[in-house]
Amino acid sequence: MRITHEAEESPGAETDHFARGGILLNRSIIFARRGESEKARAAIAASGFDDPMADEQNLAQLWLARAEALAGEGRFAEAAAAAAHGAAAVATLGVGHPAVKSSLILGSWCAYRAGDRAAAAAALEQLEALPAGSRSPRLRAHRDLLRALLAAPADAPARFREAVATARSAGSPWRLALALAEQANAAIDADAALAELEGILERLGAGAALERLVPPARAARAATGQ
Repeated sequence: MRITHEAEESPGAETDHFARGGILLNRSIIFARRGESEKARAAIAASGFDDPMADEQNLAQLWLARAEALAGEGRFAEAAAAAAHGAAAVATLGVGHPAVKSSLILGSWCAYRAGDRAAAAAALEQLEALPAGSRSPRLRAHRDLLRALLAAPADAPARFREAVATARSAGSPWRLALALAEQANAAIDADAALAELEGILERLGAGAALERLVPPARAARAATGQ
């Protein structure tokens, strides 16, 4: 959040419509992940990126922000549908574009959360088909998470531990948080995963996201009286 404020205060940001819009959409994503839905939607509305003059990059960013807002409200099927609009720009912007990449990642995770394993499997196939040099650390982390989520029960423990390790090396606390959440939900080293997850979310100011990310793990913990 500090970085978005610094960018907003940089020379020219106030008069540059596109720079200001991008800053607001990035801020909306932070709000959404923290569970601050009203602030997220207000930032999206203030971005002005739904203007008819918006180009494909702006629209991809807008759809990503909308998808994050929906995911932050636990509306995963709707979030997957919104993210699909951002991901559709891959044909012109390429998978390396930040909004496209993030839309691919978010959309397939939300699809899985909504019970659409087929969409998650299709995304995994797409990621597997990318040339190795096209897979950024975040794409590799998400590929490994999808592998874990879709793994056979016997293979799941090793796959989840690999997914967490890859997410850890990607350098994104949020990606690591999601990997740990899904590992806990799969009841694999759940106590350790939950403890680390809680610490990460607290540092990110996103403690409210815990309830949204790990309902199965929390239910299992309550059932055992922990």
